[in-house]
Amino acid sequence: MAEKIGIMGGTFDPVHIGHMVMASFAADEFCLDRVIFVPNGNPPHKKAFGDKMYRFDMTCLAVSGDKRFSVSDFEISKKGYSYAVDTVSHFAENGDKIYFIIGADSFYDLVSWYDFENLVKKCAFIAFDRKSSGGKNIKHENIVSDIENFNKKYGAEVYYAKMPFIDVSSTMIRQRVSEGKSIKYLTCESVEKYIYQHNLYSEKEE
Repeated sequence: MAEKIGIMGGTFDPVHIGHMVMASFAADEFCLDRVIFVPNGNPPHKKAFGDKMYRFDMTCLAVSGDKRFSVSDFEISKKGYSYAVDTVSHFAENGDKIYFIIGADSFYDLVSWYDFENLVKKCAFIAFDRKSSGGKNIKHENIVSDIENFNKKYGAEVYYAKMPFIDVSSTMIRQRVSEGKSIKYLTCESVEKYIYQHNLYSEKEE
């Protein structure tokens, strides 16, 4: 029987509580059978500061204990750039319904994604309003209308969703670590320990 699978792509550099809450809300609100976290290997649009295996390990630690969640090494094991369309095609091979989970800010970037017109035919999208969307001022009425227009124009299936405001980012965590400040409660305790055990993010970013 086909499943409803959520895909959480990202550098997860490191994974934090915002990622976990988003995945949990997606699973509950859209009745997903499971959510697969897919750490980016070599994303074309974003620089990763942490080694891909460190990022993979931290994501595994974060999802442990929640049977709805798992982690895939599909992208980090690939050579070259990691594209969402390839990842979705891989997980849709068994006929499962794929829901790609993104922030509302990323919705506005979809048209710049590699082979996006093919991508939107292969999966649905859940666009979460995180209130703090990359510094962009996104109004509810605007994005709802924009999503409706996008769906009509491209035959896409994008859903608007809400989640609690969690003002945490991977950049914030890396910066706090480099400044010797606490990151307690910003990520899972196991991830926090892993960061310090492996001396990650200790140098300030330029």
